Amino acid sequence: MLARAMIELAAADRLESFALPYPSGVQRALDQVVLRCLNQGEAPPSGVPDLVRWCTKRVCADWPFGLPAGFVGLGASLVDARARMTTRMCAEVASDGPAGVVEQHALALLANLETAVPSLTFFETCREFLIQRVLVTSAAAIRMRATDPAAALAWRRVRHLYGPIPQVYVEDGEFFVCPICRLPARRLGQGDVWCEGELCPRDVALERHPAAGAQLLIPSLRRFLALPGRTERDVRARLGQLGADTALLEGTQGSLQLRLPGGRLWTLRVHDRVEPALLAARVSAGPTSLAVVPEYVTRARSDYRNAFEQALPPGLQVSLVTDVELIAMASGAAAWPERKHDA
Repeated sequence: MLARAMIELAAADRLESFALPYPSGVQRALDQVVLRCLNQGEAPPSGVPDLVRWCTKRVCADWPFGLPAGFVGLGASLVDARARMTTRMCAEVASDGPAGVVEQHALALLANLETAVPSLTFFETCREFLIQRVLVTSAAAIRMRATDPAAALAWRRVRHLYGPIPQVYVEDGEFFVCPICRLPARRLGQGDVWCEGELCPRDVALERHPAAGAQLLIPSLRRFLALPGRTERDVRARLGQLGADTALLEGTQGSLQLRLPGGRLWTLRVHDRVEPALLAARVSAGPTSLAVVPEYVTRARSDYRNAFEQALPPGLQVSLVTDVELIAMASGAAAWPERKHDA
């Protein structure tokens, strides 16, 4: 509830767009935190602004309510203290469970797009457009019409999934993009930068783009399509070089069927998540299912694999591999996971 409240507040481009009372989900989160604090003899937040400050200053281990063991990293916070922006952990927590709102929003939009377009092939073209083009500037839109008719056609289908650059990202009429994760970024001063990918180096030179007229992919698709999509594109290209074939499975919005030379089949999905226990709760699996994550998320958290395996629900049959491990397996340099029985 608290994570969803932070996501809802972050969705407002300007604070003046809020009129009291606050949105019901935000007010409900505040009420619950105040009640917990009063029951535990702790000074509660004085209001919604103070609640946001709490989410910025407090890591999960310091909250006045218990969390299941391993649910999230105890040093994680819902709002980044440097940039005052919601974190990837916040979005992943807000997506957890049947009331989840962020990833579910992205999947619903992709499902609607797949239904609306004439073929799975064109859906994949549109999906690829969204992954590659988080930002579409006015100049890029003009170039597409002149030099890339296929991209221009996809743009006409997906432009409703974009919006103007939020003011929080605009600095002197410019908008910045991280050259590594390709997501929005901000300069924080003294050579420090922040980006939505969070795990990228802080000393990179950001790309500059004019904000006027530019269109930015909506937040849910940035985090749950474009971010894992860059790893997915790399994995598919490298598998193709090894003679393996990957095909998007209809109706899944992201699961791939991998056919190895010789005909062996696996089903996989590429994820990019910082919280392994929440990934374990997310995956659905069959007897040959693989959850693929970029190696950099496992390097950033030494207990990533163990936390994932410990959190797998009983009977869920899935193997976690990094993108590097997947390529090693496909090339014969490493063994494939043991096939598991049907759940």
